[in-house]
Amino acid sequence: MKFQFPNYIIIQIIKDVLDFEYVPYKYKLSLCLINKLVFNFISENYCNSLTHSIFELSSKLIESTNEKREYCLFKKLKKLKITMNYENVKDSVNEEKKYEFTKHIEELEIYYLHRGNTNQYPPLLQLTTDQFPVLKSLILNLFDNHIIQKLDIENQFPLVEELKVLTHFERVPVLIKILERVKPTLKRLTISISSSINSPHPSSTLNDYLVTYKPNQLQEVNIDFSSVFQIKSILQNQIQSLTTLSCIENSYNFISSQDQLSILEQSDLLKKVSLIIYNVDHFNRMISLINTKPQIKHLEITISDELLSTQGPYEVYQWKELLHLEVLNMDYQCNFESLFKNNIHSPLKILSFDNCVLGHNSLPSFISYIKANQNLTSLTISYLELLGDSQSEALSLAISQHPSLTTLSIHMKEEYKITKYLHKSSSLEFITLLVYPSPIPTKISAPFELIRLRAPNQYDFIRNGIHYYQPTLSSHLFNFIKDKISDLNKFYLE
Repeated sequence: MKFQFPNYIIIQIIKDVLDFEYVPYKYKLSLCLINKLVFNFISENYCNSLTHSIFELSSKLIESTNEKREYCLFKKLKKLKITMNYENVKDSVNEEKKYEFTKHIEELEIYYLHRGNTNQYPPLLQLTTDQFPVLKSLILNLFDNHIIQKLDIENQFPLVEELKVLTHFERVPVLIKILERVKPTLKRLTISISSSINSPHPSSTLNDYLVTYKPNQLQEVNIDFSSVFQIKSILQNQIQSLTTLSCIENSYNFISSQDQLSILEQSDLLKKVSLIIYNVDHFNRMISLINTKPQIKHLEITISDELLSTQGPYEVYQWKELLHLEVLNMDYQCNFESLFKNNIHSPLKILSFDNCVLGHNSLPSFISYIKANQNLTSLTISYLELLGDSQSEALSLAISQHPSLTTLSIHMKEEYKITKYLHKSSSLEFITLLVYPSPIPTKISAPFELIRLRAPNQYDFIRNGIHYYQPTLSSHLFNFIKDKISDLNKFYLE
């Protein structure tokens, strides 16, 4: 009996492959040959972006996104990132063709290279709802008035959901006008401000405005000039709506860890949290708070130099079991022993150590963790310090026996024998090895194959390689898709 799978199942399987960063772009494009349904899906959702350093709007460029070209993948432009040099800007098309070019754009990132008096050049693409009728996300600079000259901000500026602005304090009045305009739709806001010659001492106008702006309606707020702004007050104004708290990516080192934890404690909708911790008491409080917030699944944490210098990186703080977290990213040194010992049975699925050295003293607890853990699916170690072949072999064997680990990325000084048993793993699918200090020929036994050398010393491996033509039953990706179809078939029939 033949069974025809619903289209949404086929598309979901294809989407899983397309979203995986390890799969080469060439292979992803080859999936377009499966059938017309897949071709149109990839065209609509993946072949829809353009990045241009010196942008020139021409009829030829507009023709390249013509929806009527049936066999062209690039039909609808949805994401545009452009940098404009005023001296090279050319405009050779009429307004109707401009609209054809921008009418589907949902994400726009636009920069201008300042070149003297720019007012003599007319805006190439006006930031209006007419020009960008479906725009949702916008990144722009306001370092000069060129991009908004002669624009009726109050009535014409696009009603975006996400806004990231780079500017200086001289443009605060313009920025406030924009914020007023997008107030009905805005959900995520990032502002990066620098001082200028004409405005070296910023006023409190913007701070006062943000403290009361859209109370409890924004999901994320990032301010990069924290020495001027009352960050805690701005965040507290959104305490009932924040889903992301990012105190690492921006200049939040001006907000104390105590204030960070106060926001964490008061918020009940946070799902992703990025914190920088300055003392042991605050570290312990953070762990306790995280464990009372089951909706928080993603934690990024930086331990400050000040904290590490008090008693040393290994004794200064102790991890407890993380009851709800699924993703943990550590930036800077970590107390590996207590983390591994207390989280063998935690729900952690993705574990990443950036700017951390996993040294030989921590390896016994790490190997014990790998042997006993059942949940981890992805592991990234920015620097692995091994003493020799014996430790390498022991770690390699432990990793090869892990039941659920699919993605492994390790940066290390020397390879030793870390690859000796990796090929025996039944779960590993993708492996990245970055070997310092010089390129060393690195191999992993079959079924793994080298698919990409991203740098002279960075190797990407995939189980059974990539097969562009005539996939066989030995192809891991083919088996992966076959298993997906089998699982979805059972679910569908039930």
